[in-house]
Amino acid sequence: MLNDMTCSGELITSENLARLKARSLRKHEKCWLLIDPTLRTLHEDSDLWPIVDELNCHRILFPHPDLDGVMELWLVAITPDNDVLLNESMLAAMNELKPKKLTQGRGRTICGWLISSASIDYLKRHISETSIQPVLDLGTYMLRFYDPTVIAMTSKHLDDWQRNRLFGAVNDWFFLDGDGKVMCQQGYYRGEEQLDFSLSISGTTWEKIKRAGVLNICLNTYRKTSRNEVLVSEKNARLWLEAAMDDLSHTSVWSRPEVYLPLSIAILTQHPSVYLHEDIAVMIARTERSIDKNYQPMADFLQNIDWTRIVEDCQKQFPQHPC
Repeated sequence: MLNDMTCSGELITSENLARLKARSLRKHEKCWLLIDPTLRTLHEDSDLWPIVDELNCHRILFPHPDLDGVMELWLVAITPDNDVLLNESMLAAMNELKPKKLTQGRGRTICGWLISSASIDYLKRHISETSIQPVLDLGTYMLRFYDPTVIAMTSKHLDDWQRNRLFGAVNDWFFLDGDGKVMCQQGYYRGEEQLDFSLSISGTTWEKIKRAGVLNICLNTYRKTSRNEVLVSEKNARLWLEAAMDDLSHTSVWSRPEVYLPLSIAILTQHPSVYLHEDIAVMIARTERSIDKNYQPMADFLQNIDWTRIVEDCQKQFPQHPC
């Protein structure tokens, strides 16, 4: 869930499909499938491609020389009489969430299903130009807000004005989270077109949005290593990991995969506040004071720690965070 006011999620069901189909029937709205075709070679086994190849694909190019000929997106209209495209795109999106494919780094070609009453030209322009953002005092960056693994993190760290502009060309934006739940991000298009597409992102906000990369690595590793266990929901997993990222933002933990991977797994499988336990907090502080900030000893420590004792201590110290 992005936040309580703007987003809701539920598992893919026939009701979800009917809901999207009903939106495509409205005279003043259109339903669009947003695809990243640059990952096609990694998903050639999908039954979606032969269907898409027969349809009119509206290309979205990005106004930056480094992306010319390298990166593009497609918008494909889902019409009321084309149930096959909607059904197959849902199946393709679910198939891309299989742990094996995620751990192989194949990425996700299905970005989402957009409901919009804007013109196709404006919708394309909005996605294209909003994706290239000036960050105050830092430079210009690619904001992959359309990526289903990034959209939640982006929306969460923006204020209302920024969020209004980010989703200013759609009425609603549907996508799948990592649990396979259909999420709906509220859109803000009301018939008016923006003249510019800057979100006025500060350096602090940008640093928080960039965490999406590390967070997704942690989630994918967690799903792979905990395949036979009952998984924490993506909503809670993101909440717990982001809390840890905030609390440890003054350290170099999140730039060291040798330690942030086992630590994130511990947060999701042992207790959300394990990093605050004295034994672990002391090791982090000691490492940060060292000259080379070598986190390998702590990584080894996390592999051999007595988790029963740590969890018991955490349950007493942080009862608001159940295991």
